[in-house]
Amino acid sequence: VNDISHVCYGDSVVIQEYLARPLLLDGYKFDLRLYVVLTSAAPLRAYLSTHGVARFATHAWAPLDGSNQDDLLMHLSNSSINTPDTATTGVSNKWHLKRLWEGMEKDGHDAAAVWAAATSPATTANCCWMACNLPMGHSATSI
Repeated sequence: VNDISHVCYGDSVVIQEYLARPLLLDGYKFDLRLYVVLTSAAPLRAYLSTHGVARFATHAWAPLDGSNQDDLLMHLSNSSINTPDTATTGVSNKWHLKRLWEGMEKDGHDAAAVWAAATSPATTANCCWMACNLPMGHSATSI
């Protein structure tokens, strides 16, 4: 959807800002799937696991234009969309964080700065707040 007016009221949607210059690794977009255990909402008490994963798009990234705007395998890193045949190729779009950090350092990225931003108290608190304020029946697994 390129225009919010095309979304019908009541539709289930995810709206997010598209980054014109995303952080890439070997030319591919990725996201971090981090796991938090929330033991108390008031006061906020949460524990972040260091055993998350990075999920990669399976098509190399290129700047958004009319020829590639519908290429979900380039723009999204969801495992449900990017489902490589791991049984025959041995390739997965998921990396353990240790492999990601090593790859980032090899590519000249500051892995420690990425981890610090992703795990900042503000980011963690915001995710926990969203999880505590979901309507009944909604899952917090995608926050």
